[in-house]
This record gives sequence, C-alpha cells and structure tokens, in this order.
Amino acid sequence: MSEPMCLKRLIDVRWPRGVICSACGSSNIGNIETRKPYQCKECRHQFTPISGTICHGAHLD
Repeated sequence: MSEPMCLKRLIDVRWPRGVICSACGSSNIGNIETRKPYQCKECRHQFTPISGTICHGAHLD
C-alpha cells in the first residue's frame, strides 16, 4: 500500500464523519497548502492525522 493510500485510510478510520480539531472539537477545518497539517478555523490549532496517536513524532514513511 502506498503512503498516500495509508494516510487516507488513517484519516477515514480516525475521523469517519470528517476531520475534527483535536483541541476544540470543531469541524471547521482547513488545509495549509504549503505544508501537511490541518488548521482549525475556530481556534487556529494546527495538527496532522497522526497527532495524538502512537505514531506521533515518528519519522517513518
């Protein structure tokens, strides 16, 4: 399985109803075009699909 496919699967499993901010719980989320993280439009918290998981901080593909 390719890295983009794995990332999509992780997102689908973690947020089955859509991406939710890990700080405030808002679903008003945007993407940062120049980087990988999401940014909450309510509290401006930036996070990735692996933030807060056992994979957080891992530098593996």
